[in-house]
This record gives sequence, structure tokens and C-alpha cells, in this order.
Amino acid sequence: MEQADDGLELNTSEELPDDDLDTSIDDESEDESTEEVEVTFGESEGDGDTESDDDETPVITAMRKREREKDKELRKAKRELEQLRAAQQQAAPTPTVMPKPTLESCGWDETELEQKMVEWLEQSKSAERAKSEQEQATQAKIKTYQDQAKAIRAKDFKESEDEVATMFDPTRQSILLEGVDNPAMLVYALGKNPAQLERLSKITNLAKFAVELGKLEKEMKVSTKSKPVPVDTALRGSGPTSGGNSKKLAQLEAEAARTGNRTALIAYKKSLSK
Repeated sequence: MEQADDGLELNTSEELPDDDLDTSIDDESEDESTEEVEVTFGESEGDGDTESDDDETPVITAMRKREREKDKELRKAKRELEQLRAAQQQAAPTPTVMPKPTLESCGWDETELEQKMVEWLEQSKSAERAKSEQEQATQAKIKTYQDQAKAIRAKDFKESEDEVATMFDPTRQSILLEGVDNPAMLVYALGKNPAQLERLSKITNLAKFAVELGKLEKEMKVSTKSKPVPVDTALRGSGPTSGGNSKKLAQLEAEAARTGNRTALIAYKKSLSK
């Protein structure tokens, strides 16, 4: 994990996509969700600072919404500028291996050249191994985060993720991904709790920021509410329909489609409605 003062990134060897917190969850998997996820935090500093909107007029509510959107755009622009500056500073990375030795650099001493070449080859192999290990570790962390995000099965997860990415710079995003057990759930929780998200974004000490993340993860309370499963009631009467009835109905419909005679099917439907 890259040190905080170097601009922590989840990937320490190559540039990640635009957002470290992008999960790219398919809409199809979201539509299959039969549960609603609710994540709350226990009592902590700053929770009592939120204001109730119960007495607000629609005009004030709309103004507050516009101000929040404006602040969000400003934070996003600032974050993009910080990322651009960090990329420019890292444009010329420090070499990880010594320059390839030449006969001239060894003072025309062939024996020294052979020794230097052995050292150079060992450094090159070691650097390649380290780079490969970093890439594998990074991909594993990204995969874990994506799996956790999909397991939440919340249709508004991407919205929460965007909120966190807007409020946290890449350094804080990396600390979040690296420093907690279930970063995806914490991302979702913070996106649903703007007061906590804003409080964390104002912590300038990165060590304290990491500690606060750990505290919030421990305080998280996750609950799920099952959604009612839609049932086709078009052919149901006042009584319950058994599995046998459904099977017989399917057989009669198939027979009616084959022969064009719907008499038996109509009679059976009438018997179900009694």
C-alpha cells in the first residue's frame, strides 16, 4: 500500500479507472433484488448537527437541493484538479533498477562489466516480480470490493459511491478501500449519511481519518427488509391455487393452443374462481 504522503492510490503500480470506487454492477443483477438494505450508524460525534426539513417550504427545499448540487460540482472539480496535479508530479517515476551497464561505464574493464551485468539482471528480475505482485494484489482488492458491492444488491449503490468519490480525494478513497473489512458496505452507508460523509471529509489528519473509518465500520448496523414478491392473480379465485392446479392449467392451455378448442380450459378457469 502506497504511503499517504505520496497520494495513496488503490493501485500502486498502474493507474486505475477514473473512479477507484467504480464497481460497474450490471443492472440485470440489481433488478433481481428482493431485499432493501438499510445501513445506519450508532450515536457518534456530529450526528446531532443535522437539521430537520419537516418545516421547510418547497421553495427552501429546492434551494437547498440546488446548493448541494452546486457544492457537489465544486468538490468534483477540485478533486479532478488534484488528480491532474498528482499525475503530473508522477509523470517521471523514479527508476527502480540501475541503468544497464556498458563497457564504457565500467571504465573499459570487461571483468567489472560482467559483474555489473549480473547485478543489473538480478535487479531487473526483482523489479518485475514486485510489479507483478503489486498488480495481482490490486486486482484482488478491486475484485473483493466489486463482489461486496454486488452482494449488497442495492439499486442506489452507484449513487452512494458517486457521493463518496466526490467528497473523498484519491488518498482517502484508498485508505477506505485498504483499511476496513467491508469497504463497499461502508461506502454505501456513507453515501446514505451525508452528515457523516461531510464530517469525515473535513478530517485533515490521515491517521485520524483512518481511525474514524474503523470506528464507523464497527458502529454500522445493517438490516434488510424483504420486498413482497409479485404474484400473478389474474387466474386466481378466492381460494388458494395449488401446484397441481397450476400444472393442470398449463396442460389445458397447451392442449387448447394445439387443438383450438378452449372449452375445457374455460370450464377449468371457472372452477378455480368458485
